Amino acid sequence: CCILCSSIALAAQRPSQSPLEQEIFGYVNLAVNYIFLCECVLKITGMGFFKYLRSKWNQLDFFLVVTSLPDLIVDTLGLDGSALKAFQFIKVFRIFRALRPLRVISRAKGLKIVLGTVARAVGPVMNTVAIAMAVFFVFGIMAVQLIGNTTSYCTNLFILTKEDCVGVNEDGSIIEWRN
Repeated sequence: CCILCSSIALAAQRPSQSPLEQEIFGYVNLAVNYIFLCECVLKITGMGFFKYLRSKWNQLDFFLVVTSLPDLIVDTLGLDGSALKAFQFIKVFRIFRALRPLRVISRAKGLKIVLGTVARAVGPVMNTVAIAMAVFFVFGIMAVQLIGNTTSYCTNLFILTKEDCVGVNEDGSIIEWRN
């Protein structure tokens, strides 16, 4: 539920928002950050820090929580990043909010299976892509060799040979051969 709310709020944000919308999205972001922080603290307390970090999904969760902490601190203290020059870099950490939907994968076994299958398929697909690129490269070289010089033309469309492509058109423009 929190991930869905966070994703909707993130997708709905835009540069030309009204102050009311900015305030609503700010509160949603603040609430979601606090919920994720509490979840992380409870997991670390229950499992222990190093055991918690053994799982790659928990590492992702921890990374998202840690990168949201500066934003959370600035919002909680009521500091405005645009007012204080020292806090302007905090806005950079907001980009990591786009990774929050990845947390859904850690909770759904079906999505984990699909992601694992896709990850295992990347190697064979890359082999196929490499072979296709080699074939395209060979055909590209052949095309340049066979039809490379046949794309030249005269600026007067009624003249077909390079030898005849000389002079001046009726409108005063120069007739020339272009490659």
